[in-house]
Amino acid sequence: MRYWIGFIAVLIVGAAAFLAYQARQKAKSRNASRLQLDLAIAQLTMELRRNPKNAAGYGKRGIVRQRNGDLPGALADFERALALDPNLTEAHYHHGAALEQKGDLAAAEKEFNWILDVSRDAYYGTAAKNRLDQMHGKKKSG
Repeated sequence: MRYWIGFIAVLIVGAAAFLAYQARQKAKSRNASRLQLDLAIAQLTMELRRNPKNAAGYGKRGIVRQRNGDLPGALADFERALALDPNLTEAHYHHGAALEQKGDLAAAEKEFNWILDVSRDAYYGTAAKNRLDQMHGKKKSG
């Protein structure tokens, strides 16, 4: 009997150690991803210092900031990109997505509708239509 109790105890300790190991690996992976995003933001920021009128650069940095969890920074970058180039479809789409994430559905809908009404970009046109359909589904069920 003592043998089985010891055996079960070893299994429990082993399982706990394995779960702790997995948690540490996930944390390392998140930290590595965060570091890569921080590096991308730094590189884009240096590029924007060299060329402050690069609308696409602000749009790209906005995308990276949004992925990194900096929604206010992302919104500011998308707004700057659109101030420099009001016809930048990619910035309109990602600005709309950020506004939707913020909860400003009316402003997000305006951005997505701009893409459908003005832009001829098939990729972002399809994506904007899908987002609008999802938003209207949220409104009906919410």
